[in-house]
Amino acid sequence: FQFRNLLINSRGPLAAALIVKEQARQCGNDWRRGQEFCWENLRAGDLLGTQELIAEDALTVECRVKISAVLDELMSVTRNRGGNWRQFCGLSNLPRSHRKPTSKNTGTEENSRSSDELLASFDVPPIISLMWIACSLSGADQVKAFELMDVALNASEIATPSNGDEDQDLADDSGVVSSDEGTDIESPNSKAHFFSVGKVLPVDSPEDALLGGKRSLN
Repeated sequence: FQFRNLLINSRGPLAAALIVKEQARQCGNDWRRGQEFCWENLRAGDLLGTQELIAEDALTVECRVKISAVLDELMSVTRNRGGNWRQFCGLSNLPRSHRKPTSKNTGTEENSRSSDELLASFDVPPIISLMWIACSLSGADQVKAFELMDVALNASEIATPSNGDEDQDLADDSGVVSSDEGTDIESPNSKAHFFSVGKVLPVDSPEDALLGGKRSLN
C-alpha cells in the first residue's frame, strides 16, 4: 500500500496545510462571504505556498522517516514503469482499497480515526492527492513528491493488451500496480489487474485531472 501509506503518514502536514489555507481565508477581505476550506471543496493548487507556514511539530520524526522511505520506493519503481504510474494517477478518484478504514493495530485509536477521516475525504484523482502531499511537505521529500508528479505527467502511455494471457503477464510485470496490494487495482475477477481498470474506475490522463473539472488548477 505505498500510496495509501504515503497518505496516512502525511496526515499531519496535510491537516496543518489545510488549517493554514483556512486561516488565510479568514484573514482576507471576503471572510464573511467565502466558503470554509475543507477536503471536499479544495482545488488542486489551493495548498501551494503553505509549507513555509506549517509548524515543524505537524510531522513526527517517525512519520517523516516513513514518508521518505515510501517516496524512495515509489521513485525506484516508477523510474522504469512510469506508464503504470501515469494510469494510476489518472484515475477519477482513489480506489476503494486505498480509502478503506485502517487497522486498529497500526497505531493509537486517535491516529486511526484521523487517518480514516482523511482517506474517506480524499475522493479525488491520485495526481491531485499527490499534489496536496507535495505542497504540505518540505525539503527533499517535497522534491521527490513533485518528481513523482513529473513522472506521471511525462511517462509514455501503456499499450492495452489484446488478450487475457498477455494482460496478466503485463500486470504481473508492472511493478507499480502489482508489487503489492497498495497500488493494485482489482478487476472484477479479483486478481492483480491494472489494464482493465477502466471497467472499475474511469481512467483519464493526469493532465486532464489537474486542468479539468471542479478541482482543477484553472
